Amino acid sequence: DRKAWSKWLGAAGIDAELSQGPVLNRASMVIDAAVDGQGIALARTTLTAAVLVMIVTAVVLIAVAPAIAGIVAGSLDASAQALYVDLFRINCLTLALFAASIAIGEVLVANRRFFFYALAPVVYPAGAIIATLLFGEEYGVYAPAWGTVAGTVAHLSIRTFGSRRTSFRVRPMLQVRTAAQLRQQLGGDIDIALDRLFNHANTA
Repeated sequence: DRKAWSKWLGAAGIDAELSQGPVLNRASMVIDAAVDGQGIALARTTLTAAVLVMIVTAVVLIAVAPAIAGIVAGSLDASAQALYVDLFRINCLTLALFAASIAIGEVLVANRRFFFYALAPVVYPAGAIIATLLFGEEYGVYAPAWGTVAGTVAHLSIRTFGSRRTSFRVRPMLQVRTAAQLRQQLGGDIDIALDRLFNHANTA
């Protein structure tokens, strides 16, 4: 909002009068507007903040996995609960990878690099399929679980490769000058993290 931007500009030493502009609720739209010269965007910091939220969420979920298993899978025996915890933790590894891939995906959409944006989710399932075919007999259910992680890595790699011909360079940046800016950047990211938390608890 304008109040948050006024505080950010003030902290940056910029004296400017702000007018009411359009409200954009997707990072790709914000980046697209900035690329077209319609304004400035705190895109890299915002995307980095989103990825950090998901990394923290993944670490917390991995740490509390046994407690979650007790709540969600409490009716299972000890060995089944242990398996649930293992698979849940493996699944949590995809959180940060997907967050980074989604962030880069917003850049691809803004730069109209739709081929690599669309290719990533097509390749993603191949990890679980190939791992199951090659290692399913030896490692059982762990094969598709780790294959899913490999598929997520491929998802991120394809989008990272696709971003090479844009002005965006994959490197983290977090410049938070005011509390208002932090609230503006994280906005719904915490809600997304919580949604992922309950999603993983129910599907792991």
